[in-house]
Amino acid sequence: MSVSDAILSSQITTTAVIFDYDWSLINCNSDTYIFDQLWPERPTVVEEIYKDETKQWTKAVDRSLELLTQTKPDITPQHVLQCVARVPVQPCMLEAVQHAHDRNAKLFIVSDANTAFIDAFLKDQGMSDLFEMVISNKAIVREDRLVVQPYHDFDTLPAHGCPLCSPNMCKGQILEDVLGALKFDRIIYVGDGGGDYCPTTRMRQGSDTVLARNNFALAKMIATTPINAKLREW
Repeated sequence: MSVSDAILSSQITTTAVIFDYDWSLINCNSDTYIFDQLWPERPTVVEEIYKDETKQWTKAVDRSLELLTQTKPDITPQHVLQCVARVPVQPCMLEAVQHAHDRNAKLFIVSDANTAFIDAFLKDQGMSDLFEMVISNKAIVREDRLVVQPYHDFDTLPAHGCPLCSPNMCKGQILEDVLGALKFDRIIYVGDGGGDYCPTTRMRQGSDTVLARNNFALAKMIATTPINAKLREW
């Protein structure tokens, strides 16, 4: 069953549809895509810095953007955002977004990418107004470069306390506390990665549905440790 079919099958009017971004709404990792395109000499720079320096993905992305600016000062934040706005899109996913919106569902994005990348993509697709909220790591322009900051500042704030999630973001906590998703009659969660497992464990039996990308980490984790919500793979 496609994501569109699953959304269209809903007969409940108070529905929240929550999309992950990388490898779910779009068909790539936006954090690494920009380096493939703009720094082909070092397409794996984020992975290298993650392994050798930061041991934390969001910090590795920020450090990689800093190195990109230092190495190629002609590449401005505007160039980066123009590039990331044209990332490959998951087949039929934009149609699914429009279908859900047309059926009065409330749409959200919860992602470990960053706000600047996602906003640039949504603006390019003419879909910014379809989403109630985009929650992700914060990105700002500072000193002529794009700076990415963790959604949860784990260096200065107490840990969020979730053993399933990375220190910068607990998507389960966001689902419950920030979005208040459990107030909806039905939740549909579209995801793919290990970071999407935590929110699915908080979803309800009978009303809620997880749409997990086949052969990706989320579907494999649910197969190993089942959840209460209904599972459909795509």
